[in-house]
Amino acid sequence: MQFIWSYEKMWRNFLNFHGRTSRADYWRAVAVNFAVYLILAYAGSNSGAVQLIYVLYLIAAIVPSLAMGVRRLHDRGSSTWWILLALIPIAGSIALLVMMLRPGDLGANRYGPAPIAGPGVIGS
Repeated sequence: MQFIWSYEKMWRNFLNFHGRTSRADYWRAVAVNFAVYLILAYAGSNSGAVQLIYVLYLIAAIVPSLAMGVRRLHDRGSSTWWILLALIPIAGSIALLVMMLRPGDLGANRYGPAPIAGPGVIGS
């Protein structure tokens, strides 16, 4: 249930580039998002209509995913601009992945108080 909660939270905050997202919330939402991509891609391999839904989902998920990534960087005390590392082939993506995997700041930082990871979850 926490996976769905984190995924829903991603969509509810789709235009929120301020504040922080915990490591747990970030990776749970990424996992659900990836599962949706896989399901739609597999279903779309046999149906033109589902392929259209897949493409529309990819487009719709760009901004919420980007916003959540920025908030995850904020959780570590990193600037929004670090998200541009993803534009550097291979090395930039690996560096950004490492940043997203590292724990966030324990207390408040310049981006706000420590986030609540989810229902029943303690820590980031």
